[in-house]
Amino acid sequence: MSVLLAELKVLHRNYNRVASKWPIDRLRPTYNLSESLKQYAEERFNKKAYDSKEEMQTILDNGKSNLASLERILNNDAKNKYPLSSRITSPSSDPKYYSKLIDHVEDVVSGKARKPGNWFINFLSG
Repeated sequence: MSVLLAELKVLHRNYNRVASKWPIDRLRPTYNLSESLKQYAEERFNKKAYDSKEEMQTILDNGKSNLASLERILNNDAKNKYPLSSRITSPSSDPKYYSKLIDHVEDVVSGKARKPGNWFINFLSG
C-alpha cells in the first residue's frame, strides 16, 4: 500500500507540473484551468486515507491515463501529427477568414473590439 501512496504522490507532482505549464486563456481570464487542475490533483491524489488498495489502484490508473492526455494536449501532439493544409487554413471562398478571426480575438482581448451591434456584419466587413 505504501508503494501505491508513493506513486500517487508522484502523480500529484506531475499533475502540478503540467498544470503550471498550462497556458492562460486570454478570452476567459477569470477561469484558470491551471488552478482547477491543481485543485483536482490535490483532492484526488493527496487524500489522507483511501478505502482500499483497489480504490488506490483505480485512482492511480485513471490518473496516469488522464495525465498522459493532458500532456498530449499541452504538447500539441495532434496538431504536430496532423498539420492543417492551406486549403483548410485559407479557404478559397474567403482566404483571410481565419486571419480576420484571429485579429478579432486579439481586439477582444486587448479591449479594442468594435462597439456592440451587428457583430457578424462588422466581422465580415472588417
